[in-house]
Amino acid sequence: MTAAILVLCGLGGFALGSATSATQAIRASDFLDSLGVCTHIIQGIDSPTSVEAGIRYLGVRNLRDDGTTNRRLVSALCSIHSATGVMVDELPAGGDLGGTQAQWEQLAACGALLAAEGPNEPNNFPLFYNGSQCSFNNGNGTFLPCAQFQAALYSMVRHDPKLARIPVWGMTEVGAEPDNVGLQWLKIPSGSNSSMPDGTQYADVANAHNYVQGNGSSGQTLEDNQAFWAESVDRGGSCVGCFDAHGEYWGGAGGSRSQGTWAKGYPINVLGQNQIPKVTTETGWNITKTPSVSDDMRGRLLTDVYFQAYRQGWSKTFIYLMFNNGGDRGFGMMDTPGRPTMLGQYIHNLTSILADNSSAFSPGSVNCSFSGMPSTGYTMLMQKSNGKYELAVWGEAFASRTPSTITINLDATYPVKVYDVTEGPTPVRQLGRVSSVQVTLTDHVIIVEF
Repeated sequence: MTAAILVLCGLGGFALGSATSATQAIRASDFLDSLGVCTHIIQGIDSPTSVEAGIRYLGVRNLRDDGTTNRRLVSALCSIHSATGVMVDELPAGGDLGGTQAQWEQLAACGALLAAEGPNEPNNFPLFYNGSQCSFNNGNGTFLPCAQFQAALYSMVRHDPKLARIPVWGMTEVGAEPDNVGLQWLKIPSGSNSSMPDGTQYADVANAHNYVQGNGSSGQTLEDNQAFWAESVDRGGSCVGCFDAHGEYWGGAGGSRSQGTWAKGYPINVLGQNQIPKVTTETGWNITKTPSVSDDMRGRLLTDVYFQAYRQGWSKTFIYLMFNNGGDRGFGMMDTPGRPTMLGQYIHNLTSILADNSSAFSPGSVNCSFSGMPSTGYTMLMQKSNGKYELAVWGEAFASRTPSTITINLDATYPVKVYDVTEGPTPVRQLGRVSSVQVTLTDHVIIVEF
C-alpha cells in the first residue's frame, strides 16, 4: 500500500506531514559513529591482526569484546584503536570489580574506552560476585549478586577520575530477573518494592540485545517491517524485539506484559523508549539456522537495521558477529580477512558511500518530500562536512517483496548521485541538475546524494 499524499523528508517512515516544513539533517559522521560489531579476541577465537583488517574493510567505528585481566590482550585492543580509530566496549572481567577497573583504566589511558558495560546476559552466562552466583536457574535463581555488582560498578566508575567521564551501560537481559532487584530501572525509584535500596543507580544508558532475528516465527522467516519492529517499543507482528525481550526499560506498549518484566512481571518504568538513552550491544541473524534467509537477504536486513536503530534513537548498534567461526558460523560479516560475506560487503559499501570524519559543523535543513511512499518505506536525511546531503531511503518489504517506485521532491535543483548499498560504493546513477528523482524501494538501502 502506498501513501496518496506527500511524506516529509527526514527522520521518518510513513508518517504524513506538511510538505512545506524544512527537515533538519543529521551529520553523516554521527550516524557512522553509531555502527558497531562484536568480536572474540579475548576468547582467543579472533586474532588482533584479523580484527584490525576487518575494521579497516567494514568501516564500523566501534567493537565489543569480552572482559579480561590479561593486560597483554587489553594492549592488543589499544593497538587496534591506535591503527584504526575504533572505540572499544569491553565487558567486565567476570565479577572481578578490581580487574574490571584495571582493564578499563588501561583502555581509557590509550583513548580507546567507549563505555563501561555491565554483565552480559546472566540468565545465559551466570556471574559470580563476592562468592555468590547470579543466575536465572529456570526462574528459581537470584540476580541479587548482579545487582550488587552493577551498583558497585557504577559507583566505581563515577569515583575514578580516570573513568568518570565514561557512560555506564546497563546489564543485558535484565527482564529475566527471577527476583525483583530493581535492575529494570537505570535508577531505582521510590516505592519500587525491590530488594535493593530505592535510589540505587545502576547505569546511565539502557542496554538491550533486541535481536532482529527473534524467537518463534520471526526467528525463521522474515516479515515486512521486521527491522522497524525490532527497534521499536511497540509490538508488531511476531517479531521479538525490544518490547518482548527488553520491555523492562519502558512501559505502556500494550499487550499482557507491557507493565512488567518479561520473566516475572515485576513493575517497570512508565516512560516511553525515547525518554531513556539506549544502546544495542547485540543484534544479528544466523543464516545457518534459517535456510529460507540467504546471505544476501541478511545483508539487506541488517544494513536496514543500522539505519532503523539510529532513526529510533539507539545511539550505538553492535551487530553480532565480525567473523564466522565454530558455533557462531552464520552470523559473520566475514569468513576471514579478505573474504567478506554479502553482509560484510553491504556494510563496506554503506560506510564507503557515507565516509566523513568531521562533526565540527552545524548540518543544514532541506524542504523535501516524497510521493508514493509505501508503508514499508523509511527515510533519514544526513549531511557531510563538504556540504553534500545524503538521503537514505530504504524499504522493509522483506516478506511481500513488493517494489514501490517513489518520487523524491527536492527544494531546488541539484546534481544528484544515486547509490545502492547492494551494488557497490560507486553511484548506480548520476543525474544533472534536477529537482526530483525516482527510486524503487523493496528491502534495502538506497542513498541519494545532492
